[in-house]
Amino acid sequence: MLRPFSFRIRNPQRDKQTDAERFKHLATVIDETIAEVAAEQEGLDRRYKLSQSDAALLMMASDNDDVTETHAHTRLSSLEATIIACEERLKELGTQKNLLQKLRGELQPLLASKGDKPTAG
Repeated sequence: MLRPFSFRIRNPQRDKQTDAERFKHLATVIDETIAEVAAEQEGLDRRYKLSQSDAALLMMASDNDDVTETHAHTRLSSLEATIIACEERLKELGTQKNLLQKLRGELQPLLASKGDKPTAG
């Protein structure tokens, strides 16, 4: 049997509350992911700088004949590969962080309209 007018919609205030919770959760996930990317960047940047320093010291040592040419060449090749890999990964992480920050910025008006305060990202 058909029941006209039996369909009811939810209270608009409840919809607003649900939306606010959803956007707040999304903002939290984005903020956490930005922090993860930043932490990876910091660690990788330290290793990148250390590899650059090691390469410079090894070049000076090989110029002074303090190490064998074969050892120096092998180690420099390894350091060069590490440096290149670090540069590529740092670039990728920068792209990811920029995208996440852009998403967070686009989410901010939705949070503000739901009464949330802006958070750093």
